[in-house]
Amino acid sequence: MLKKYMFLVAIALALVTGCDKITIPGPGGDSNSSDIFVSGGINVANGYKTSNAIVWVELREGSSEGALITNAVIIVNEDTLLYSSYAGTYMDVIDYSASMNYDIEVRTDRGDFTISVEAPPVEELSITSPVDESQLPIGNDVEVTWDIQGESEDSLSVSYGYGDDDDQDVSLPASARRYVIPAEHVNREGVLNIWVSTYRVLSLSDFAPESMFFFSLSDNIFVNMVPSR
Repeated sequence: MLKKYMFLVAIALALVTGCDKITIPGPGGDSNSSDIFVSGGINVANGYKTSNAIVWVELREGSSEGALITNAVIIVNEDTLLYSSYAGTYMDVIDYSASMNYDIEVRTDRGDFTISVEAPPVEELSITSPVDESQLPIGNDVEVTWDIQGESEDSLSVSYGYGDDDDQDVSLPASARRYVIPAEHVNREGVLNIWVSTYRVLSLSDFAPESMFFFSLSDNIFVNMVPSR
């Protein structure tokens, strides 16, 4: 899919794992967290060579199909998130460090809650081949390799495509450092976008069903696919 982080959201909903979180009711409202659906994540795009991360949180009434909650206050490690009516989420750019603890304070008219999560011990993910903005001949396999700094026991995903309905997402074991894109998927001219991501999904069982939070680190490159000479 390659559009923002939606492919990670889809993977997260399908592969929710055990939970590292602690949910603490606060002093407001009736503190009934099971009436609130929470979806959120922290993403570090190492391709932009930054230690910052994008954090986003979506709140809904009762379920993933419920009405958006737009009047909450959400604070992540003292940074107040801004609500985007366009995206339907609270979001901001925050500092990121491997194994860092994040306290996500959620204040609503139904109650106040804190979700505490720990970032994975992964410092950086970098695609090592192909080279960004290089040229490769169409009709041949494309080998993708990457390096991960820090310990990683989380899931991996390779996504690639030309930005249309034929984009592909592939899940790999945490130990993988190589993937070969089949020639039949890169058999036409154009700009091929390749993403490699490692992600950790946390279920939030004290909230409405399917509530989750995930961490992801990713890198992406663009390769020009040209006719063979």
